[in-house]
Amino acid sequence: MKRILVPLDFSEESLNALHSAHVLAQQTSAEIMLVHVIEDPHTTSFNTMGIVDYTPEENVYIVKLMERTKERMEELVNKNEYEDVVLKYTIEVGHPFEKISKVIAEHNSSLIVMGSKGASGLVNVLVGSVADRVVRTASCPVITVKGQCDLCNVKSIVFASDLRLEQESIVGELKNMQKFYDAHLHIVKAYDSEWIKEAEVKSRIDAFAEKFGFDNYSTTAVKDSDQVDAIIEFADEVGADMIALATHQKRGLESLFTGFISKNVVNKSQKPIWTMAIK
Repeated sequence: MKRILVPLDFSEESLNALHSAHVLAQQTSAEIMLVHVIEDPHTTSFNTMGIVDYTPEENVYIVKLMERTKERMEELVNKNEYEDVVLKYTIEVGHPFEKISKVIAEHNSSLIVMGSKGASGLVNVLVGSVADRVVRTASCPVITVKGQCDLCNVKSIVFASDLRLEQESIVGELKNMQKFYDAHLHIVKAYDSEWIKEAEVKSRIDAFAEKFGFDNYSTTAVKDSDQVDAIIEFADEVGADMIALATHQKRGLESLFTGFISKNVVNKSQKPIWTMAIK
């Protein structure tokens, strides 16, 4: 692991993400890159009116805010608790999703660690559609955390899958993550149908696991009308330390599981959630 990116807005949630990333960086010798986005509300409105030469640096308020943000970032990265890792930062001005995506691409991030408030969604610059788009489109895995957690002490992982073969594109990263932790992988398929027998679903999961060559795993089929709750409750029952899910860059019915269900598991579960976007 080379670089961990942490979107930071100085909220408690984003500072929890930094704490979790710090613990992981200590074990992997990874660099941590903090990204803070100052949203400039004038950019869109100015361009709409046809003023194309505007730059954020011309806005006195933005300049002052950038100066204050830089002071807070310097104070944070120079804390003694972070002296054992390489901790850098960048301050961007513009649309949060676009700027976070830009930093992800420019710095070749290996992993993103994001803080979450819980069922009400991700906070501040990470709120709502911004967080959803980062999780859904990031070119690297994303771990969403609730509170402070030790991302190095993961021995049991629940991988909730819809068993589609398109998930092959994320399997390599998932297996690397499992190998890093030397963790047991619970592959689970939640389903809701009176016409399908549990044994049939279990057989499909076994075939899926065998096709992709998983090691140190078990398979489980769970019937429940609420697939989100079924996944979360199963993870609680087996004492999982993390839940892993695929997300999808596309929208629509073809991505119902990887979109709607993944998003709601991220919001509702109190466990760290590992996600990877299917290209």
